[in-house]
Amino acid sequence: MEAETPERHEGGKKPGPHTEKRLSASFVRTAPPGRHTDGGGLYLQVDKSGARRWLLRLTVRRKRCDFGLGSAKVLSLAEARERAIEVRKVVIHGGNPRVRQREESGKHLTFEELARRVHDRKFKENKSNGKHIAQWITTLETYAFPVLGKMSVEDVSQIEIDEVLDPIWTLKPETARRVLQRITTVFDHACGMGYRTKGNPATGLRRLLRKQEVESKNFVAIDHHEASNLIAKLKPSDLIGALALRFTMLTACRSGPVRFATWDEFDENLTTWSIPKEKMKTKIDFAIPLSLAASNLLETLRKNRHGTTNRKRCPNHTLAA
Repeated sequence: MEAETPERHEGGKKPGPHTEKRLSASFVRTAPPGRHTDGGGLYLQVDKSGARRWLLRLTVRRKRCDFGLGSAKVLSLAEARERAIEVRKVVIHGGNPRVRQREESGKHLTFEELARRVHDRKFKENKSNGKHIAQWITTLETYAFPVLGKMSVEDVSQIEIDEVLDPIWTLKPETARRVLQRITTVFDHACGMGYRTKGNPATGLRRLLRKQEVESKNFVAIDHHEASNLIAKLKPSDLIGALALRFTMLTACRSGPVRFATWDEFDENLTTWSIPKEKMKTKIDFAIPLSLAASNLLETLRKNRHGTTNRKRCPNHTLAA
């Protein structure tokens, strides 16, 4: 015999003793918008959109809070009651149900899902090095995801991480070290957020891997005495790449600010270049007094720009425009 349909009342409760199991399965399916109590702190929350979910009101460390149990379209009334009992037991024994919920989520959260979350969070407000941002996730897509991607972050062990690294550890040593570093970062996040309870499986793994014999090599650089010869070779070229390299050498600046420099960063006489902090690695505004050679290069660029009249209306075009 089904329970009587609960009377709607301010606060989701009806007058009388606070008995449990007031709701019925049929009422859960047809309940109108509002919060309807089943007793014992268990509520059915129905939104105006028709979405319905289970909430459990608890007092954790003397603070009252509503703990979400899940969608009523997924959890039946009986399952919600069982889940409520489990959560109450956690609280009675001094535990935090939200921590337990994270632990449970970790069993269903895949390494790929978490890696993409970490990537988005890590670079959310950092757009100054697009190449590095792209490489961070690309290396994981190429080397880690085929092995770890679909695995739960709770289930990954050193064995699987070693399976990722072993084929490339001596063949591509620098790439392998970066992959290990990024895997470590993902699991640091998993441990910190409570998705994993077994510790970081990548910690200490490098000491167990074989020695990398191949040393990383820096890009070949010309001797500083040859700089003037390089400038002379570049000077006849009007290609934007050659001009950018000359300007980089004349200002001793990093390539990023040069490549993304805009006309509004220069004063009217082209004697000072004011680089905004967003383009600086140090995140501090920086001004460079320009030499005569650098000013002349900019003057040539400005004279040769196409549609000069139209460009004046939009002074923040890049130098290449």
